[in-house]
Parts: sequence; C-alpha cells; structure tokens
Amino acid sequence: MTKHRPADRFKELCAEVAEKQGCAATDEIALHIATLRLARENLTARLIAGATINPDHLLRLDEAIKPYLPAAKPTQVEIHIVEGVQGRYECLHCHRENILDPGRYEPLVKEKPDAGDARS
Repeated sequence: MTKHRPADRFKELCAEVAEKQGCAATDEIALHIATLRLARENLTARLIAGATINPDHLLRLDEAIKPYLPAAKPTQVEIHIVEGVQGRYECLHCHRENILDPGRYEPLVKEKPDAGDARS
C-alpha cells in the first residue's frame, strides 16, 4: 500500500463515500463519514505500528460509522421436501447399506391389531 498524505487520503474517502451515498464529495454527510473513516484508519495504523491506543476511541468510532454502513443481507434458507429416496443409504438401526431403485418409498406403518384379533 502506498503511503498517502492525509489530505489526499481524505479526498479519496470523500469520493468513495459520495459515490456510495449518492451525493457530492463536498456534501456535509460525505465530509462527516470520510472524517470518521480517516480517523479510524489512522488509529488502526498506529495500533499496527505498535503504538498503544485507547480501545474505547476505536469502539466509539466504530459506533459512529455503523449507521452509515450498508445493512447485511439476510440469510436465506431453502428447504425442499422430497417424496421418497433413491440411491445408497445406511440404515440408522442396523447400519447395513441399502441400495434403492428410483421410486416412491413410504415408511413402514405398523398396523394396529383389530380388537377381535387379540391373542391371549
């Protein structure tokens, strides 16, 4: 990374922010966000260089910048319920490998004995 003069870096940040915010680089909001980002970059650079910084300053800058960050995209989960199985699978009970041809397989339903079929 090339070493920037702070004024040059500030102009770059203003342009980046203006593009993301849809405003001019000289608008107050662009100047405000660029200032916060430059301050954060400078604190981070000092920390990387081995200087001791107050972590509260970094946390406060993060909180100030947070409202201007794009919202995270929500995670989408898709569930597909299928009818039956095909291929190889291991039986959960006996651990034997089973090979199934394509088709519809229903779970075995135990029939309830009729009251008249009760064995003594």
